[in-house]
Amino acid sequence: MVIKLILCLCFLALAGFFLAIVTGQFLLTGLAEHIVQLSSLLLLSAFGLLLLAALISIGRVLLTSILNYCTGKNRIERRLFYYINNYHRLNRLFQLKKDRLAYQHQQQLKRLLRQSH
Repeated sequence: MVIKLILCLCFLALAGFFLAIVTGQFLLTGLAEHIVQLSSLLLLSAFGLLLLAALISIGRVLLTSILNYCTGKNRIERRLFYYINNYHRLNRLFQLKKDRLAYQHQQQLKRLLRQSH
């Protein structure tokens, strides 16, 4: 509904500008100036209304996102994802430490074998 109103205001402004051009051709400059001012005001109000509608819709989406973020179900899901990620991180860390110890042990065995020969 708001979009239709904005489009109507824009079309009225464009029609006003066209009317101002036509009245300017008939040497009615005073009337043309007033029509241009009115058309400019209509176009400005259309853009203002469009900006206001955009801000309201962004605010609505932001508010619903915040409320959705704070629900108990999402809080439990975030906690579960944290524990799963922490579990995977610790497994990777364990695997890296195990590989490092195996490498160090292998290097120590090689060094001992070289010393014994």
